[in-house]
Amino acid sequence: MENREKLNIQIQQKLVEELTNTNRQLFLINSFASAIQDSKKINNVLAAIYHLFDTNYSHCLCDIFLKIDSDNSLAQAPPKFYHSNSPAQGAESTIIPFGQGIIGRVAQKGVAEITYGSVKSGNMIYPYSEIAIPMLYNNTETIGVIYSKDPKNVFFNENNIKTLGIIASIAATKIIQINHLEKIANYQIQLEEYVKIVSHDLRSPLRAIDTLLHWIKEDNKGQLNDETLNNIDLINTSLSKMDKMTTKITNYSIMDREPVNKENVDLNLVIQEIKQNLNLPSNITLTIKNSLPTIAGNEMKFFQIFQNIIQNAITAIDKPFGLIEISSEDCPNHHKFIIRDNGIGINQKYFHKIFQVFQSLTNTNESSGIGLSIAKKLVNSYEGKIWLESTEGVGSTFFFTIRKGMMAN
Repeated sequence: MENREKLNIQIQQKLVEELTNTNRQLFLINSFASAIQDSKKINNVLAAIYHLFDTNYSHCLCDIFLKIDSDNSLAQAPPKFYHSNSPAQGAESTIIPFGQGIIGRVAQKGVAEITYGSVKSGNMIYPYSEIAIPMLYNNTETIGVIYSKDPKNVFFNENNIKTLGIIASIAATKIIQINHLEKIANYQIQLEEYVKIVSHDLRSPLRAIDTLLHWIKEDNKGQLNDETLNNIDLINTSLSKMDKMTTKITNYSIMDREPVNKENVDLNLVIQEIKQNLNLPSNITLTIKNSLPTIAGNEMKFFQIFQNIIQNAITAIDKPFGLIEISSEDCPNHHKFIIRDNGIGINQKYFHKIFQVFQSLTNTNESSGIGLSIAKKLVNSYEGKIWLESTEGVGSTFFFTIRKGMMAN
């Protein structure tokens, strides 16, 4: 009986020990994930890994090796982020080919390893253990290896593989995410610079042609017939259209990088301003079916969304009496806006095309083919969606949503 009680106590103690260890491992994982959640630099992720070892495995050495692009080899992380006990601190980065040593093997196979050994120091023999954990992205792509060594004790075990494996995967995912964001940001900057250069190069000959036409008209005042004057006016109209298009291209390229000033925007007033700005044709009526909400955001961006959709409706109306009707609906998570017109309508097979840059279904001089793509980009920036319904010969209805969390108090 006494032996059975002792056994039960031992089992309970073992369970408590395992539960305590499991909770500790979960705490490490959650703490690490929280620490790198908002990281914008890879160095911050590396620093978080070293901090984890500093805090929880202070007696262990730690190194991080990252895969070199387009090469089956690894390079040590920048020395300034090294653990204070790392022997590599201050040294040049070490390159390790895939398959070489425990670190190279783990990188090549994508499977963690623990090895045990011993070193002799004087008359003493000290056991040690070392662990190498692959930093796997999507459980398939190795982007690096976390290596650690306990120089005096046989410390590492299978529990460490599980915990550090999860942490390594979290780190790998974050590093890939940061890499993608950095590439996108660099591409965006390069695109903006290219667009500015192209816009400048396009405007230079446009200005020269405009100046030349002005001189021709001035030097030949009273001598040009109506047909010639009409042709000059047509050229001026085309020049003006091209100038507006280059401006829109530049604005489109920098849209995501413009500073956003949040304010309470009464959309009813925005529509009234658009009516004045567009100078509606006399045969078209623009109405607001129900009072529109006031939204917290950037007034100019809302102005661009509505104006571009309304401008598209104006160019599509081919009837003697045109009608554009604006309304809104209150949805659980978003506010929905509806802009309906009685224009020519759009065939469903072209629905995907109209939101693409430089795509226009009309041949009017007013259409640059970029207005609806700007509207879509701005709607997306407010975590919304834009779509349409249309019947040829009857008209089109554009819908878009703005996340309800944007609403003003």
